[in-house]
Amino acid sequence: MEFMFFGFVLYLIVVTLTGAALNLKMHEPVDFLFRLDVQRMTGKGSEIVSAFLARVQGAPIGFNVYNLFTVDTSAIMMICGTILTYTLVIVQFKPLPLAASSSTDRPPAVTSAYTEYQTYVNTTGM
Repeated sequence: MEFMFFGFVLYLIVVTLTGAALNLKMHEPVDFLFRLDVQRMTGKGSEIVSAFLARVQGAPIGFNVYNLFTVDTSAIMMICGTILTYTLVIVQFKPLPLAASSSTDRPPAVTSAYTEYQTYVNTTGM
């Protein structure tokens, strides 16, 4: 079971990093193409450069996840932020120990709930 979980996490990391690398590679030539002198190109060359720049600047390029978002470098930060947030919430709200040695060791809410449970068990004969 643990192997499957770690395999899934590894798969998620590989797909995310590959998508981010694809996005970065696709946008690499943009700076170079903006510096080109389009006036000195032929009509066909100018059309090709303009079409490529329009495609790169249009919809995001990369792996698309169910049309919700495109995997790029910002997606990596979004996933890491989500994992960190949920980890902090889980650590912050860890459960209280119920098996305390005496009722004075338990918080008042736990003692009250435990007393009510004991009363219920005694009255129903469970």
